[in-house]
Amino acid sequence: NIYKTIKELGRNAKAVTQSMRLLSTKKKNGALRILSKNIQTFSNEILDANKKDIENAKTNSLSSPLINRLSLTPQSIEGLVKSIEIIKTLPDPIGKILDEWTQPNGLKFQKISVPLGVIAVIYESRPNVTVDAACIAMKSGNAVILRGGSDSFFSSKKLVEIIIKSFLEADLPAYAIQMIPTADREAIDHLVKMEEYVDIIIPRGGKNLIEKINSQSSIPV
Repeated sequence: NIYKTIKELGRNAKAVTQSMRLLSTKKKNGALRILSKNIQTFSNEILDANKKDIENAKTNSLSSPLINRLSLTPQSIEGLVKSIEIIKTLPDPIGKILDEWTQPNGLKFQKISVPLGVIAVIYESRPNVTVDAACIAMKSGNAVILRGGSDSFFSSKKLVEIIIKSFLEADLPAYAIQMIPTADREAIDHLVKMEEYVDIIIPRGGKNLIEKINSQSSIPV
């Protein structure tokens, strides 16, 4: 039952939001360092999973530009590692004082950046978005539910396995990162209505995807 699966993902993510919010910069950057190493260690497994997606794309007669977008190579694995390194060097966005003021009666106010909570990211073909979205969400103290394009299902699944393994190795909360385990479009219909668990939805892709999510969602997009 897809509805039950999505609800469970939402419940799991919501349960770890407090732990994610309290992660130190050192711990978050440590998790990124381990992930960087593991992506290099398991690069052959990632490329093997990607071959399945490419074979399916050819069977489904996808266009050459789409197949190129889907394809991973040793160079693009290096690109993944570089993007993780960039995220690692970014300043921690959490706990920054954005503004402060004092009322005439002496009451002091501060506007401080905090995590959003549970983010659902819905995106299209490119498998590298799986890594970028997971790392940026984690660095900003959020739990994330990923739903990649069906064309890159096997590549994303393998990358998420490696991300989960790395984050657990770094002693991050289980369920910090989850992926919808099916390519069925019905999953998105349920996800965009899970307002009791998901705080914000980020659609990353073409105009059609963004409009569709915007029109269906009962959650801020």
